[in-house]
Amino acid sequence: MSIEAVAPEAEQRTWRFSAPRGPESTGHLEFPRGAEQVSIRAASMPDHFRANFWGAPPEVTVAHGRVTARYPRISPRPWLAPWARRGGEVMLNRDVIWDLLIQGGVAHLDADLRDIRLRAIELGGVPATR
Repeated sequence: MSIEAVAPEAEQRTWRFSAPRGPESTGHLEFPRGAEQVSIRAASMPDHFRANFWGAPPEVTVAHGRVTARYPRISPRPWLAPWARRGGEVMLNRDVIWDLLIQGGVAHLDADLRDIRLRAIELGGVPATR
């Protein structure tokens, strides 16, 4: 599985990521260094996932159905310049069974999980299974 990343134009400041759906029937979305201002939704689409991030984007990798969005280490910039915050929107393929893992803290998470086939979710190191 490959990932497509589209760098923003100077005034756009939105980074777009996507990966085509492969043969995997399960997926794993992980934010190992936390997430801020992120929304997660499900959609019918040919891609495994799609994501738009603004501000300082995470490093996004995809391997064997596992999507990892790793933000850089925290800097004092968000507190010094609140308008420079980061965030994102993640769309997951609704036909895939997903595990969600967010470690390192989460702030302002908007997750509509009604249409996601969710196998497990872990926020801040505390697992919950369904």
